[in-house]
Amino acid sequence: MSAGEVRRPGGSRLRVLAALRATSPQPVALPDLDSWSGTRAGKSAEERADAFVSALEDADASVVRVASEAEIEAVLETHAPCQRARRVVSGLTGIRSRGQDGTASELPESFADVDVAVARGHFGVAENGAVWCDGEGLPHRATYFLCQHLVLVVAAATLVDTLHDAYRQLGEQPELCRERAWSGFIAGPSKTADIEQALVVGAHGPRSLLVVLVD
Repeated sequence: MSAGEVRRPGGSRLRVLAALRATSPQPVALPDLDSWSGTRAGKSAEERADAFVSALEDADASVVRVASEAEIEAVLETHAPCQRARRVVSGLTGIRSRGQDGTASELPESFADVDVAVARGHFGVAENGAVWCDGEGLPHRATYFLCQHLVLVVAAATLVDTLHDAYRQLGEQPELCRERAWSGFIAGPSKTADIEQALVVGAHGPRSLLVVLVD
């Protein structure tokens, strides 16, 4: 720099920022969420159910479709984990618990020996197979995560297309989450790929998930 040249403060910083701006990706418009909705796009209920089943299977869950809730007990009688189970905790009126009384204690650790938990999902999301649960009928929310095998019952009529639709529904029906002690999405059995990027199913929660989709 010559004696008469004035050094501008922050010159290097400005050059770096200018170079970053010049090479940055151009802004992309947000997607039109209305066009994603199956309802607005004309997707049929059967197409929505098929997408939900496909997403669940991709997440290593199993799905059985039945015509009415009266068939759920017959499904569970043929479900291998239920056949072997010594303790079943059910949140459904028509399905009996067995083994230790599920309401005997409110301590979460008292459900560590639950073989199968059966619960109701309030609605499902077709794009990723997630099911919204809020603990209805279960003695403790820990039952969802401490059981060896989880069974969720979902009505096909409640399915929505995307998570955007799901959160819109939660906004319209605040009782689905704000009036409960716990609520959240469950998608597939537990899994992790933290160790050597090898996917392990049933690592820190239910080893399997069966969704009974009631038409």
